[in-house]
Amino acid sequence: MALTEYTYTKSVNLRVLTDEIVADAGIIVALDHMNTNGTALSVWMVDVLPGAEETALDAVVSAHSNPAEPTAYHAIAASGAPDDSIGSDGDCCIDAATLIIYQKASGTWDAGQDLNVVIKKYTYFADNFDNPNNSDWAVNALAVASADTNNNAIVVRRFDDTTEEGIGFTLEIPSGATNIVFDFKSRAETAPGSAKTVKTKLYVREMPDDAAVESWSSGTALADLSMPANENFQYDSESIALATLGLVGGRAAQFELTRLGTGTLVGDWSLLGLTVSFT
Repeated sequence: MALTEYTYTKSVNLRVLTDEIVADAGIIVALDHMNTNGTALSVWMVDVLPGAEETALDAVVSAHSNPAEPTAYHAIAASGAPDDSIGSDGDCCIDAATLIIYQKASGTWDAGQDLNVVIKKYTYFADNFDNPNNSDWAVNALAVASADTNNNAIVVRRFDDTTEEGIGFTLEIPSGATNIVFDFKSRAETAPGSAKTVKTKLYVREMPDDAAVESWSSGTALADLSMPANENFQYDSESIALATLGLVGGRAAQFELTRLGTGTLVGDWSLLGLTVSFT
């Protein structure tokens, strides 16, 4: 075998041309290497090419379009939405705390895309909840199910404003989850006339494998739910780290959600449903 040089006058993208030569079925002799000096191109084959293969090589080089390499974009780490003064078009920016990724185009960062993946989701409506009606619950007081006073075909759970009352539910915490997200659908039973707040509290206990059921937690106060001046249903959401609640993936857990009397909403709070998801 004799290393053989074939010369051309051509501006080329060596990476792309290498792929094109190797992929050509009409060239059997292996490519050894290539080098360039301006438009002077040397193609070195591991042996002399038979006539048909040399013709195929000539055709590949002639057809080569010298494509530009893709533009190199950058990934930027930031806290919160990035300012338009940083980065270039095509760059990405990732908020590591929230796992929201932003992309820049025409000099402006977009609204961002949430990379948190919902692993599992449970939805409960008023008639699906468990009833805290005995002393084994964290709070032995039930938010009763009743017909919605504005739409009688809808069932809601009504929570008093002076007594801590609750509803319960049990679910399995998926392995790999790190956060739990609560999506509330609720309303003030009577229009308060101005914006008010509802305060809720979450109690939890786990049922581990081959171990005693745990005691109820002391309870975690959730963020205030904002009720507007009217009595329309409102959609609210809150995310909490499982570690904050002392919960472990792969275990069954029981929850009790109660209303505290310390919010500013006077009168009943009606809960239509609750979606619980894990990310």
